Amino acid sequence: MSDLKNKFLYQAALALSQLLFPLITYPWLTRTLGPEGIGKVSYIEFTAGLIFTLFSIGISYYGVREIAKERNNKEKRSQLTNQLLLLHLISMLAGIFIFFLIVLLNKKMHDEKELIVLGSVYILAQVFALEWYLQGMEKFKFIAKRNILIRIAGIIAILVFIRKKEDYIIYFGIITASQIIIAVVACINVLSENKISFRTASFKQHLKPLTWFFLTTSFISIYVFFDTIILGFLTGNEIVGYYALALRIVKMPLLLLLTFNTILFPRISFLNSENELDKIHHYYQLSLEFIFTFTLPFCFGLFILSPEIIQLIAGNNFSPSIKVLQILAALPILICITNFLVLQLLTPMHKERKIVWAVMAGSICSIALLFSLIPAMKEQGAAYATLATEFLVMSTCLYFSWPEIKKTIPVKNILFSLLFSIVVIPVAWGVRSFSLPVIWTFIIVVLSTASIYLLFQYFAAKNKILKESVLFIKNIFGHK
Repeated sequence: MSDLKNKFLYQAALALSQLLFPLITYPWLTRTLGPEGIGKVSYIEFTAGLIFTLFSIGISYYGVREIAKERNNKEKRSQLTNQLLLLHLISMLAGIFIFFLIVLLNKKMHDEKELIVLGSVYILAQVFALEWYLQGMEKFKFIAKRNILIRIAGIIAILVFIRKKEDYIIYFGIITASQIIIAVVACINVLSENKISFRTASFKQHLKPLTWFFLTTSFISIYVFFDTIILGFLTGNEIVGYYALALRIVKMPLLLLLTFNTILFPRISFLNSENELDKIHHYYQLSLEFIFTFTLPFCFGLFILSPEIIQLIAGNNFSPSIKVLQILAALPILICITNFLVLQLLTPMHKERKIVWAVMAGSICSIALLFSLIPAMKEQGAAYATLATEFLVMSTCLYFSWPEIKKTIPVKNILFSLLFSIVVIPVAWGVRSFSLPVIWTFIIVVLSTASIYLLFQYFAAKNKILKESVLFIKNIFGHK
């Protein structure tokens, strides 16, 4: 458990960097590049994300599970790494070709040749980041140090080089350069532990089990990335900018909220192969309590404080993003529950077919709603479609997981978390009545409601996660 707590600490540090660093750069970027510049970069970034997810053919998940199983066998691990890396590379080269076709179909992007080239390099660099290997080996300390240092360098580059609207190309160039450095550092680490050779690499044995992962990631890519892509086709770069900003804000803290799921996926895959059912169910309960304790108040805060958040991060030019952010405020809890069900229950138990059914239903729902709602409601229509889709996927995964999960649902924790989260509503109303500057309104509401929430959870609800967290923090600083 001590080892797991240390890995949680590193993953949490990485998550905090993902949350805090955009808060430094995004106010600068939104005011410098404007909605159109942000929209162009977001369109390329989301299209590249679509291609990478689709043409990873499920290796991002399958690789974690399989590497976790063979982590103590160097020979088999090296062989597996060679096979999956070669397969990933071949698939992604085909994906880059499709990337060019998709982007060029959008006439608004025909003059953005630099962005298109950078997008293809960005996709290729992600192949050699080898995240599936590093997570399967539970190298969360390495991942955290690498990513945080590179992000700091990226922040400095953004603040130095982004000066005018036309610098959106430089902005995406910095993103791409960061990804290349991440890939180089990862390759050095993997090469130090494995013998890499493609001469005898054969991946035929992986094609059948990867089929279900490929179908899963294909359908996921539709409802995760098509919202922005379809919005770009049906509207314009400015509308994409409004939507992309709100979506990015909602997803900023997800790495932190998904910390337990990320570190426990390889661990539960390993425990499942060892048939350690008691330990697995213990981790189920910990994960659910963590999700509801921290995600519910965050969702309430996003909804109530959306005017202040948009004003602070982007200014008046992005005021249409306020309504979008309010619509998407429930997204974190839906994504966290789905992620938990997929990574800790269905995937380790080899129930990939059920995941496929869930994400297939989500993709059909997404496409239908996007084309129905965007023409009339634009960025808000895309937001409603995304919310409905995530709810459907979560509900379907919950249905398939119910026999395994019903005994570990922390009902008391959920009720207390909901009850104490509501405190943000009267506090925000009261602070706003003083007509303070936006930044002070935001700071006072966040600090006061967070304090009230944590105190109630710790003393009134006797929240186990918070008590464990306090003990963990005390141990870090040398207390017994």
